[in-house]
Amino acid sequence: MLTKKIIIATFKSNFFLNEVLTLLSESGYSVKILKSLEEINKNVNSKIILFVDLTSKEYFEDIKKIKRIKNKNLSIVIFSSAKFSLDELFGEVQIIGIPFVFSDLLRILEQIKKNDDTLKKQPRIGEFLFNSNRSILISEKKERIVLTELESKFLNYLIVKKRGSTKNEILTKVWGHSKPLDTHTLESLIYRLRKKIEENPNKPKYLVQRKNKYLLNIKFS
Repeated sequence: MLTKKIIIATFKSNFFLNEVLTLLSESGYSVKILKSLEEINKNVNSKIILFVDLTSKEYFEDIKKIKRIKNKNLSIVIFSSAKFSLDELFGEVQIIGIPFVFSDLLRILEQIKKNDDTLKKQPRIGEFLFNSNRSILISEKKERIVLTELESKFLNYLIVKKRGSTKNEILTKVWGHSKPLDTHTLESLIYRLRKKIEENPNKPKYLVQRKNKYLLNIKFS
């Protein structure tokens, strides 16, 4: 059986969570357990899945602890038999109603891994990950900035053209113009994008112009 490594964090042990962890182990998962905020925040380079049992009396205390987690590589799986509010929780949150089918949990864990693998392939522009399929920028704080179809198409084009492209080339490939035009369409688009991705749009670091070419000043995988 192929072993799948997984780091599980849980604030406390109880019979229910112990049963879940036993089933995961029997299903081929190698489970490492973290039990404190300090351990969770220290493992910044590891993908951590936090199991929270919100059927317990410590519901509000658990929510407070979740909000104090600083680890960005966090996914949260919440087991609950009641409705509740998740206001201000960051990260990827999955909710499993109780009682639940164990195969549903396995499916969720596989989806979390798939989402994580997808994120690793996404280009980083400053503090943002660029999700071209959804036309959004995702910050380190999990804030989302929606891009227009044209903004997304333009960024994709610059990612492909790593060394940059001239104004006329961009107007031809992105806008579909068949001949050079004296227009400020491109400059207007770049101005709007810089306001979204640059800390100081007047002194851009990432969407830059060098000589007669526009390019993304980022690390390409």
